[in-house]
Amino acid sequence: MSGPVETKDLVCPCSRRTVHFLRVFKLRYHPNMGMREEPSAWQCVACGEQVDTQAMIRQDYVRRKEAELAELQSEVEHAP
Repeated sequence: MSGPVETKDLVCPCSRRTVHFLRVFKLRYHPNMGMREEPSAWQCVACGEQVDTQAMIRQDYVRRKEAELAELQSEVEHAP
């Protein structure tokens, strides 16, 4: 069996670097079927801007790869 899946908080790129977001909905209406909510975006609690979640995921990926690269470069510099 595999271990627990690691999850990471997404961080808003705003200056406050918050991890708290609100779901934004479109309100859809049809005269015969009434109203329904349709999720449409995420909004940062700190700055109020709608966020691009895919961009935040890419940003996290790049940060992790840069950290891996720095670690490998350190290993190479200190190799016998």
